[in-house]
Amino acid sequence: MSLPLVFLAYAIGAFVTAVVLYSFRGASVSHGNTVSRHFEDYTRWAVVGTMGGLAGMLIVSTLFVRR
Repeated sequence: MSLPLVFLAYAIGAFVTAVVLYSFRGASVSHGNTVSRHFEDYTRWAVVGTMGGLAGMLIVSTLFVRR
């Protein structure tokens, strides 16, 4: 019965790990201490929207597990 919740937790952990690895890959250091970031504003808002969607799914699944 708890297998879908385990898969959800695994998927959320994998997604967060992927975003962190992608963000480290997207930044580059050039000319000593200068860090250039290659992210646009839409990328940041896409990540925020995705995280909000995942948080909503987690809340709804928690509510269904309680009942």
